Amino acid sequence: MCATAGESFTDPRPAALHDHVTGTRTDLAPYLHLARETDAQCAVDLGYGTGVLALALAERGLRVWAVDPTRASLAVTRAKPGADTVH
Repeated sequence: MCATAGESFTDPRPAALHDHVTGTRTDLAPYLHLARETDAQCAVDLGYGTGVLALALAERGLRVWAVDPTRASLAVTRAKPGADTVH
């Protein structure tokens, strides 16, 4: 995972709360369906936030690269199970 961020992206509080506030992400179903239907082998998640889509794709066997400017989001993602499968 890569991250480059200015000072405005380093506050960990919004990132730490993001998954709790958004709840179950049913909006990701079309992306997961597209990856399955096209037999995708890899994906790039630009602006991955807390890594929900990137981790879901990696869990399904895709090789995933994820980029986000928010260091705090990167820290949240790295603490999740399976984070080591996302580049």
